[in-house]
Amino acid sequence: MPANTEIEIGLICQTDDYEIKQWKFGSAKGRLDGWNDCFCIVIMRSGQCSFNSSGEKYLTHTGHVLLEKPCYEYALTPIEATCTIFSFSMQFYKKMADEQLIRQHPFFLNKRIISQCQMASPAIDYLHYKALGLTTDTPRLETDDLVYELLYQVLSSAPDQELTENLFAHPAHQLQIVERAKEYIHTHFRENIGLQEIARNSYASPFYFSRLFKKYTRQTPHQYLLNIRLKHGEMLLKNTQIPVGEIALSCGFMNPDYFSTAFKKQYKLMPSLLAKRTHA
Repeated sequence: MPANTEIEIGLICQTDDYEIKQWKFGSAKGRLDGWNDCFCIVIMRSGQCSFNSSGEKYLTHTGHVLLEKPCYEYALTPIEATCTIFSFSMQFYKKMADEQLIRQHPFFLNKRIISQCQMASPAIDYLHYKALGLTTDTPRLETDDLVYELLYQVLSSAPDQELTENLFAHPAHQLQIVERAKEYIHTHFRENIGLQEIARNSYASPFYFSRLFKKYTRQTPHQYLLNIRLKHGEMLLKNTQIPVGEIALSCGFMNPDYFSTAFKKQYKLMPSLLAKRTHA
């Protein structure tokens, strides 16, 4: 690691199968060369980071997810960046090869592809923020459910060729607006928040914020907020026995019927049926 690269690494969670760490790069610039010895999922939270591995180059920022195969060299050039890294053991990686989702996944089928960049869906963002709240006191089953659901969501998403080709740095102030908006949404999605409030807390006018948010997330603020609420509802339906009406209210829906309608449109079944199947 070069002397002019400031980096803080914090351990969030660790098991025999995986570990979760937060990497925070300071303002000093410099390239970081390293060797990746395991399968990793890197989720950008703030700032920008240039990633180069075996000729594959990406400029990542908030909303980007990077998949990395094991046993390859890499080079990072961060610009005041923060990211979360989910590292999976080689034993777990080999067990993954037996799963149908892995066997049919283009990223694993093509041996020439070492890394892959894609957009984070609202569901991935939701699970990422939940993972940041994990502690050593969190029950192991709850942690496993969260990490494996995140892994499934990432592998179910398609790579984005546009992210590979777009290597131009983005204005820092634009990224900061989107980062503040996401932080506010994930903290307050259970409340009755609207566009004006999110924009104000992101230090931008509603019109400018709305266009900027869609540019970086490919969703309107309303769509993003709705999907975060629905993902939270899905997790509660699977992991608790709270009545559907109470779940709707706890997700920020003022009307339980609207929650059920939106949930069915997103997941192709009523929330009551999902709860019944899960706890049967």
